[in-house]
Amino acid sequence: MSSVLAIGLCLILVQTAFSQHSAAVGDTVVCRLYMDSTTAYSHRYDANDSLRYFANKVLECTEASGQRNEHMDALTVVGVTYLRESNYMEALRYFRQAEDECREVEDSLNLAKVYINIGSCYQSMDSSAKAMEILMSSAAILEHYNDSSHLLYVYTNIGALLGTIGRLDEQLEFSKKAFDMAGGKLNSRIALGLGSNLSINLLKHNMIDSSEALALRVLAESRRINYSKSLTQILNHLANISVRKEEYERALTYTDEVLTYEGSFTHNHTFGDAYNYRGAALLRMNRVDEAISSLERAWEYAGAENTVISKERVLRNLQKAYAMKGDYRKAYENLELLKLYADTLMREDNLRIVNELETKYRTEKKEQQVRELSQMNEITTLKLRQRNIWIMVLVVVALLVAGGIYFVSRQRLLKQQQEALENRLLSLRVQLNPHFIFNALTAVQNYMLGGKDLREAVRYLSNFAKVMRAFLEYNQEEKITLDKELNALELYVGIQKLRFNNGFEFDVEMDEELDPEEVLVPPMILQPLIENAIEHGIRNLDNGKITLKYELQDDHLVMRLTDNGIGRKKAGESSPKSEEKTSLATRITKERIALLNRKGEGKYALEIRDLNEDGTGTEVIFKIPLVLA
Repeated sequence: MSSVLAIGLCLILVQTAFSQHSAAVGDTVVCRLYMDSTTAYSHRYDANDSLRYFANKVLECTEASGQRNEHMDALTVVGVTYLRESNYMEALRYFRQAEDECREVEDSLNLAKVYINIGSCYQSMDSSAKAMEILMSSAAILEHYNDSSHLLYVYTNIGALLGTIGRLDEQLEFSKKAFDMAGGKLNSRIALGLGSNLSINLLKHNMIDSSEALALRVLAESRRINYSKSLTQILNHLANISVRKEEYERALTYTDEVLTYEGSFTHNHTFGDAYNYRGAALLRMNRVDEAISSLERAWEYAGAENTVISKERVLRNLQKAYAMKGDYRKAYENLELLKLYADTLMREDNLRIVNELETKYRTEKKEQQVRELSQMNEITTLKLRQRNIWIMVLVVVALLVAGGIYFVSRQRLLKQQQEALENRLLSLRVQLNPHFIFNALTAVQNYMLGGKDLREAVRYLSNFAKVMRAFLEYNQEEKITLDKELNALELYVGIQKLRFNNGFEFDVEMDEELDPEEVLVPPMILQPLIENAIEHGIRNLDNGKITLKYELQDDHLVMRLTDNGIGRKKAGESSPKSEEKTSLATRITKERIALLNRKGEGKYALEIRDLNEDGTGTEVIFKIPLVLA
């Protein structure tokens, strides 16, 4: 982690890159605005794309106006945005362009600053030897100009490289020197980065209390100025300290806070470290499965970062976790990978070159040609990638448009089908009325012609008007409450009783758990069936009886209609026309049920059967979904 912090220190150069040259912009007002925007976004790690956008705009306008210094600074800024994303090859491409321009104008001081970023790239790519050569060249130039403000970055990175080969005393010496060179106070973003690095190196010397004390100071100041980069790095370091001190719950608290920033900016090593320390804490708490989950996420970030050090650090914990779980095959596979990366880190030729601190950076013509060829290949790859992206965008847009058209058409068709279904249901309800009206008016006629009491005829007409009013009112509604349904049926049955001299009984039984005012039913759904029972079942009986029973079964309402009439078979034999009418009423009722089922609001079912073995009596079982008001 210390090497990563050291690399990160040089990124603060972006904040001052344009401030040094903004006065020389001249009359190019737009270019100056782009430079100001670049400076504003330079310290925001959650706005890397915005920083790159404005830096590229600066490249365009400075290239047109011939402003060389600003153009070199813009190249550096674009390179830093790719360095933040661990895209080291793309970062190097821009840094090398800045290096070439510095050489053309013989600006050795800016060349030394570019070297800091190039060294950071190689350091992140585990090319320690190359990084040391470049950083030593940068240090020599900066010492010549006595540029202490940038020397502290070089010293920090050199110290990090020394740490990779185990020369911890020299690493601590360089980090203290850099921190002191910045004033030794946590009063700026630069000082926070140096303080974090020093705290990390103190921990490497097992100076845990000193390391933690300094880290807590850095944490407090980072919170105060809301500097997310320093905040996440120091939280990771405190998580590492907590693991060392066996304070595992505290370690989880620190890493949880780091992971709240996941997705807000791209920093593979930051979140990789958080998951690694979280996995280490969970492992020591014997929460093995959770530890493996965190460590696998750390491995994904290590793969994206693509550095040997980060992979080796994760593998140490991962192989232990699988061993504790008893998955020895995976434990062995991770152990083999760990050995491979550990051997890479300890290669003798790398150690020998890193120890030669006086090695200077030299550019060879062949290397330059290879670099230029690589740049051309990368440009071609970028163009192909952009073309493919545009093709994908067009395909996605076409699919979205087609999907939208299909969705709208589908909704329109469903709406039309629903309206047709409602109209058909209404039509079926209306079809039942003429038959009832005919029978009722015929009864009134019989009253008049038969010399019935005029008052009885008036009473019959009054009840008939009430029933018609209920029929007309309720048939306009899709569902009515059960108490309204019963009221209409009682009125209807009352009229029917007046028609027959022998009279008949009509009983309604209600399940105790049912509240008629709360239950909804299709309007007049039972009227045709009751009419069948009266007209063709009990009409000629002296002791006719119809029973309507409402029962609750799970989430359904069951209506049982029984009569003690002559039965369906005899009714059909005695009057073929009555059989035809009965079939008509039953057919309309069944069609209503079929349409209600198509609406998808639940299952409706109708069953008609003989009540007794001798064929007398009829039972109708009507089962509908229970719907509450």
